[in-house]
Amino acid sequence: MAKECEAAPNILYHYTSIEAFKKIIESRKIHATRYDQMNDESEIRIGVERLLEAVRRHGTDDSFRDYKDFLISGIEAYKKDTLEVYVLSLSGAADSLDQWRAYARSGGVAIGFDRKKVQEGFLCDVTRKVGGQQVKNPIRHDLNNRVMQCLYTDKNGDLDLRSIVADQFFKQNSYGALFKKQNSIAQNIFYASLSAMIYQTICSIKHGAYASEKEWRCVNYRPDPNDYPVKLSETNRLYIEMEFDPKEFIKEVWISSHGDREACERAVAYFKQKDELCFAIENSKIPFRG
Repeated sequence: MAKECEAAPNILYHYTSIEAFKKIIESRKIHATRYDQMNDESEIRIGVERLLEAVRRHGTDDSFRDYKDFLISGIEAYKKDTLEVYVLSLSGAADSLDQWRAYARSGGVAIGFDRKKVQEGFLCDVTRKVGGQQVKNPIRHDLNNRVMQCLYTDKNGDLDLRSIVADQFFKQNSYGALFKKQNSIAQNIFYASLSAMIYQTICSIKHGAYASEKEWRCVNYRPDPNDYPVKLSETNRLYIEMEFDPKEFIKEVWISSHGDREACERAVAYFKQKDELCFAIENSKIPFRG
């Protein structure tokens, strides 16, 4: 059975080194990594497998057989194709020992983002999209950034997705009905909407062994290369950069109890003062052991 989703936290945290924190604040951008190059590629594989199982087991009448076969082939594409999906992982856990160990082992910070701002979308300049015309407030929230709370399997890797599959993929007068329509407008809506629902569901599933991470994911599907040019990291992973306003998005910065704590405190305080930021500075209460 799936673990029940907890109430949505007000703040989502990104644990990282102090060096990465400086780059994030100075550039006002944060990385989202391509889904097949994340720290553990099995995270996506388990989502594909659990969703496939649930769809195959879902009972349908003959009128929806072709749609069901099409849906299965679309999900299977995540196993064999390179899809343009980029993921930013955040955590609902403040001052988490597991997160410090995983992402700031030598010391660092946890950047606390306003969940509602993240859900509204990271920022994008819409000037090019309106043909270069001057518009009021051209820097706007990009709705292509989809945010979701992760669902965790049990300790055996099992997850009951029957209700989710029934509600999201087989609801009356939804995807199955659009699949049967022949006009191009309906088909375009169908392909775009179904693709988004597939990747959102897959990217929200994680193994229960990682439940303590309380992970949320910001997912960008097929980002416009003009807005999000793909880059190669120092560890040879493809990523895009998502822009934000630190004054609006950052509410807290936690400083780890291990590593050079004083240096972290100086760096965080420096950027807060220099950029006139309003976030609270918190010190970790955890007695860290590496």
